[in-house]
Amino acid sequence: MKCWRSGAGIVWAILLLIKGGVFPLFGDAFFSDFTKEFQADLLWDERRQIGMIFSAEGKKIVFSPDCDFLIIDYNQKKTIDYIKKEGKGFLFGPSAEKAVRQFLENSRSERTPVRVKAIIIDAGHGGKDPGAIAGKTLPGRSGPLTEKEVTLDVALRLEDKIRREFPDIPIVMTRTTDVYPDLKERTEIANRVAGGKDDLVLFVSIHVNSSINKSASGFEVWFLSQDVRRDVVPEEVKQDVDDSVLPVITDLFDHEITMESRLLSKLICDGLERSVGDVSRNRGIKEEEWFVVKYAKMPAVLVEVGFISNENEMKMLADGEYCDKIAEGVFTGIKDFMVGFAAVEE
Repeated sequence: MKCWRSGAGIVWAILLLIKGGVFPLFGDAFFSDFTKEFQADLLWDERRQIGMIFSAEGKKIVFSPDCDFLIIDYNQKKTIDYIKKEGKGFLFGPSAEKAVRQFLENSRSERTPVRVKAIIIDAGHGGKDPGAIAGKTLPGRSGPLTEKEVTLDVALRLEDKIRREFPDIPIVMTRTTDVYPDLKERTEIANRVAGGKDDLVLFVSIHVNSSINKSASGFEVWFLSQDVRRDVVPEEVKQDVDDSVLPVITDLFDHEITMESRLLSKLICDGLERSVGDVSRNRGIKEEEWFVVKYAKMPAVLVEVGFISNENEMKMLADGEYCDKIAEGVFTGIKDFMVGFAAVEE
């Protein structure tokens, strides 16, 4: 029996990112009974042939047409007869339908919604590491603008905006002054507050770009390459699952964090487009194996807010009001992400 393809690359064929929200498309009438009765959502990964059913309360059930079992809320394996993909819909066999229906009914009485537990803000570089350095000194300054100055300015403004809007959510700063935590220390700080299976911790790293091409400009947001596979399963989950299911669970957790990182990247990029898109180029979202996003075991993104090597953009980055607009754009993306999960809790 072949089951759960772990090939590189994730394409959620029916996940639409629209106006800062997530709008999943449902299957045809075979699945519509669940959507009508339980307000359940279905996401389908065409490339890897994996489906996720989300209850209105935020619990998950994972299936593949190649498998004769379901994974319920990451810690329970349930044998079924079949789930068949027919056209754009899914046909559930009698035992599969019974298992999914029971799962959705139980979700109503065992509500443990996913929530954002904390936000990690990482101001890149600092201390002995200035990061990228401007090619000239602006009037009134004793030296050229450095990346570490801009990242700290934006990070502190971002922290203030989040605290004002979400006072109950803890914010952890990797630095608040001109010091240098190395890359390993930054991810260790983040992973110490990592959430469990029902909690999310977000990691946002702020950086400034530089290029030998002095005309290069704009902002971009990076997330971990989808070719990278990691073990990001919380210990509490590992303790509750059978060893035979753990490889599947590991793949699913990594899959979900990558999906959430991509979504967060998209929403932050959209937020920056609204706040500074009139004066700065939107370079989009991209994939790379940056250390901090690779080793942070949570949805993690790296935001490049502009090019210090571009004279016009460097002048803007030296201006506090412009940095505040950047922080506002990043905050808007984070807020849109958080509101999506808050909607599940209500």
